[in-house]
Order: sequence, then structure tokens, then C-alpha cells
Amino acid sequence: MLQRVLGINVDGRIGDATIAAAKAADSAQVVNAICDERLAFLRGLKTWPVFGAGWGRRVAEVRALALKMASASFKEPVIIATAGGAIATVSHALGAEPGTVIGILAVAAVAAIVFIAVRKIRGR
Repeated sequence: MLQRVLGINVDGRIGDATIAAAKAADSAQVVNAICDERLAFLRGLKTWPVFGAGWGRRVAEVRALALKMASASFKEPVIIATAGGAIATVSHALGAEPGTVIGILAVAAVAAIVFIAVRKIRGR
């Protein structure tokens, strides 16, 4: 998802090209694009009418925190590494329960947002 949002080749690997693109990207735009994509995915689930309010609230909370982290006023370095994106793809392909896929996507989205924020803060 991060590579797609950054507009680079999607290979699922956080390598030099991904890091360079993340460094050059506008953090707020990337955060919003990732959260928008996550919310669109959730809204497409047949269980959205039942769980949508909670899922939507969590996306809003992640967005708010990520935007704060991406701002110049956030000074606490946070590092999160995850293979969530790859796991989500595999889980979905295997027909995993939507809750499982959502949980994995949530971790991957937060990890991507944190990755961008940390890079911006550290100036890398």
C-alpha cells in the first residue's frame, strides 16, 4: 500500500527506492492516502453495517495520530517494523476471515505511517 501511494513500483520490499520516495513525499498526503484506502477497504466489507462505526473511529484515530507524528511538533522517535502488508495479501488470498485481514491491514497501515513519520523527523 505504501509503495502504491508513493507512486513507485510495488514489489513489497522496503528498499532504497521506497525509502527515497518516502523521504521525498509529503507526509500528510501519504498519511491521508493510506487512511483513505484503508477506510475504502473497510467500507467494502459486508460487515461494515455492523462494525463500521468502530472501524471508522479507529481509522480516524490513526489518521490524527499519524498526522501529529508527521508534523514538526512531534519529537518522539518511534520505530515499528512489520510484515503486515505481505501477510494481509497472503491471508486474503487464502480466504482468511475479514477480521484477520483487517487487523493485519491496520498494523501495516500504522507501520507505514510511522515509517514515513520517523524518516521525516530524522531527515533521512
